[in-house]
Amino acid sequence: MLKLLSWFIAGLLLLTVTPSLRPFQPDTIEPFQPDTIDRLIKRRQCPRCNLSKANLSELQLDGANLRHANLSFADLSWSQLNQADLQGSNLENADLSWVHLTSANLKKAFLKFTIFQLADLEAADLQGAYLNQADLSWCNLTDAYLKGADLEQANLFQANLQNANLQRANFKGANLENANLSGARIDNIFLEGANLNAAIWIDGKKCQQGSIGRCIQQ
Repeated sequence: MLKLLSWFIAGLLLLTVTPSLRPFQPDTIEPFQPDTIDRLIKRRQCPRCNLSKANLSELQLDGANLRHANLSFADLSWSQLNQADLQGSNLENADLSWVHLTSANLKKAFLKFTIFQLADLEAADLQGAYLNQADLSWCNLTDAYLKGADLEQANLFQANLQNANLQRANFKGANLENANLSGARIDNIFLEGANLNAAIWIDGKKCQQGSIGRCIQQ
């Protein structure tokens, strides 16, 4: 009994002093500071910053480093974020309507309920991004990389997805009415319950009414 107790204590000590054996801990987010927004504007360097609920509307932030930042509920509408690095960032419920994100890195970003209405995401990297119930209506996603992205119940009404990579993307229950998917790559795409009424399919032909879960053509 004493021997078992000594082994247990030794194991606890080993976990304490050996970082590689500790349980996984999430990435730390920097506490919000009053000068955080000024630093972002001037240096365009703010990885892991806490900008939750911040007003970042109409800012020039091309090429900014916001990797793993917390931007939940932030207002980024009308801002310029072309080629910005937002990999792994949290943009839940953020407003990105009319934002310019061409060639931006949004890989594995958390974008649940995010508003992208009329945003320009041409050639953006959204691989593995979580876009559950996001609003991408009227959004430009030409040449975007959405491989493995989760767009369940997302709104892509009138979205432009020409030549986008949609391999293994999840569009379960998504609204793709009037969307343009011509030239898109759709290997292993998941479309259960998706609305494809009047959408332009990958072959350039329009889907007929009643196209739920698949494109019906004449």
